[in-house]
Amino acid sequence: MSNDRCCSSEIEVLFASNDNLTVMRWFDFLKYEGSGPQYVSFRFELKTPTFMVKTKFDSDIREIIRFKNELKHTRGNRLIKFRPLGEYLLVNIETEGVNRIIVSGDISDMQMPQSSLSFSFEINNEMVISLTNGLETVCKYLSL
Repeated sequence: MSNDRCCSSEIEVLFASNDNLTVMRWFDFLKYEGSGPQYVSFRFELKTPTFMVKTKFDSDIREIIRFKNELKHTRGNRLIKFRPLGEYLLVNIETEGVNRIIVSGDISDMQMPQSSLSFSFEINNEMVISLTNGLETVCKYLSL
């Protein structure tokens, strides 16, 4: 991966649980410039009533675009997965009918991948729309 970076952003993507006790935030998006596949780095934060995690992840640009497009077409019972570069973070968004949407997944310790933290919370349809719009804004800002 090239060390050339551009396009730091103030844009953030938020997932908030229905009870507002759990918040997942993606922010500080940077696009790596260079030859070959293009990558984006972003900061990740997960706050619950009992813990808070802050870290940084990289993702292939195509993974973000695919995730955004799959969210746009969420209908009925469906599972959408986001696992940037296949490591350390997994976010599942599972729709059950029209009214129930569960966000779950895990974050692995980068120093000790066998250690992980699992999470699960429920969001509503408005949050899925907000999430999709946030990812759309990120893609436009980074010219994806």
